Order: sequence, then structure tokens, then C-alpha cells
Amino acid sequence: MQKREPCPEPPSSVPGSKRQRISLCSNGAAPPRPPHSRVLAESTSGNQPCRTQPPNPEPVTNVPFTCHSSPGSSPDSRDSGDLQATSVPSATPSPRNSTNQVPEYVTKYVEITSEDQRGRYKADFNAEYEEYKALHSTVESVSKRFSDLEDSLRNAREGTEQWNRVKQQIMREYEESKRDSRYQQARRKFQYLHDKLAHIKRLVMDYDARTQNLAKS
Repeated sequence: MQKREPCPEPPSSVPGSKRQRISLCSNGAAPPRPPHSRVLAESTSGNQPCRTQPPNPEPVTNVPFTCHSSPGSSPDSRDSGDLQATSVPSATPSPRNSTNQVPEYVTKYVEITSEDQRGRYKADFNAEYEEYKALHSTVESVSKRFSDLEDSLRNAREGTEQWNRVKQQIMREYEESKRDSRYQQARRKFQYLHDKLAHIKRLVMDYDARTQNLAKS
């Protein structure tokens, strides 16, 4: 059986001479925490409260793996161990976008049946991972801002001047973020890449699991 090229973590975290394998995001951080979603504002038409929802990607439970090439890695080494421990989405029905259409990557990236196909998928992953990390940083900074405001609101006594001031600030910054076209575009692209890279990752792991089982039989 042909031995596959490893997918090491970013070389900055471990010396290049050490062989590495597929892992989580280089800093091990979770995806951006959703902004505050339970701030209640009095409706202008009466006392009926209305719920606000700052824009943010849907909460996710995993970050796609890094898969960088490394000059120091050996083509004779194999992926194992860390690959199995990596958190990945379980097999679910094909994701759909806001228009209820299956994303193009679902039909483009299908079940892996060869080492060459696996290599192409890994290369495609690498090609978009840096952009994913940059978008992650952008979305995370906004999410952290809302999270900090949420903490301030929670620590203030409801109905006090401070509580009302923080609540109004959340509402104001929420409206500003809705009008920020660059942020909205980054948020959508981040979610798209997150789902796409997670899809590719699952296909790679499924293929590796099958080949490992065949090798044992």
C-alpha cells in the first residue's frame, strides 16, 4: 500500500525536523463565541420586549484541521493518532445554504477512493486555510467585543443607569455591525469556509479509517 504524506501542524509550533500529523487549529482555540443574543429592548410601539440577535456565524463545535506541507516531512511517514483524536463533524445530511441549495463543495468533494484523490483534497484544503484563519480572527474580534459587553451587562443590576447604558451600547454596536458590509461579507465567507473545510476533513478521515481497517484485515 502506498504510504501517504503527513499533514503536519504549522512549523512555528514545533521544530520542522519533528514529524507531525493532522491536528486542530494551530492555536487550539475554539471558533468565535457567539455575540450576546439575549439583550431585550423595549419595543417603540409599546412595552412588549423585542429580542435582538447580533449577526454572527452559527455556533460550531469544531475547527477544521490544519494541513500544511513541510519540507522536513517524510513521504514515507503515515497519518495516525492525532487524526483519530481530532474533533470532526459526524456524518449528517448535506448542508444547505440560505436558499436551501446544497453547497457546490458537497458535489465537488465526494467520497475519497484513492491516494491521489486524497492528495488533491489536502492541497485544496491548504490553499484556503490561511484565508480561513484570517477571517476567523476578524469574526472572533467582533464576537469577543459582544461577549465583553454581555459580561458587563450581566454584572450590572438590571434597571440601573449602568445596565441601561450597556444595553444601549450593545444595540448601537449591533446596528453598526449590520451596516458594515465588509464585516458581513467576512462573516459569510468565514462560515462558508468553515463548513467547506470541515467537509473535506471528514472525507479525508473517513478514507483513512477505511484504509486502516483494510490494512488490519
